[in-house]
Amino acid sequence: MTGREAPNAGDPQRAAGAPGGGHAQHLVRVVRARRHAAVNRLQIALGWLQLGRPERATAALAEWCRQLEWEGVVLRQWPVETAALYLTWRALCEEAGIEVAWRAPQVQGPRAVVPGAGPRRPAAQPAGQALTSPGRAAAAPGRVAAELEAARQAALAAPGRRIWLHWDGLEGRLRWGLEGGDAGAATAAGQEAAGGPGGLEDAGSTAG
Repeated sequence: MTGREAPNAGDPQRAAGAPGGGHAQHLVRVVRARRHAAVNRLQIALGWLQLGRPERATAALAEWCRQLEWEGVVLRQWPVETAALYLTWRALCEEAGIEVAWRAPQVQGPRAVVPGAGPRRPAAQPAGQALTSPGRAAAAPGRVAAELEAARQAALAAPGRRIWLHWDGLEGRLRWGLEGGDAGAATAAGQEAAGGPGGLEDAGSTAG
């Protein structure tokens, strides 16, 4: 989906906190982007069904559900202001045709379980942008905004690449990078759970 960006389009922190009618404007923007993304996912699954490949349709829908689960885990960890900022940023990415894929997050608490993450692998630390303070304080809107916007700008400069995001709630780190040359691929980030760098490339490297 393409569209003309609003004055604050390149600044998700200002966009998420716009006063007055701006809140309604950005809420509509977020809902429109989410709806568009959902329609795209459903069309992919429908296409596989029409081609007589139900297993591919099932895989596509399973990956979509996994992405929604991982994203939900992270947003529940973050303050509401940061979650709202992220949703606005995600809408900007959708409008620019930038795919965003989450990797299985690590959450606080020794008994925490992340859906679909599978067994945790040895703690090889992925490269990427990092927030240095542990806990929810590390997810302050200003700090997350800087990381997300850096990721978006990197993706704009590399058309066809996908942004991957990983939240390490144990260390309070948001990592990101670019991967792949096919923006339509939906499975790579889901298969690379958060335990090792895998095939990551073009990752950010500046600590927060």
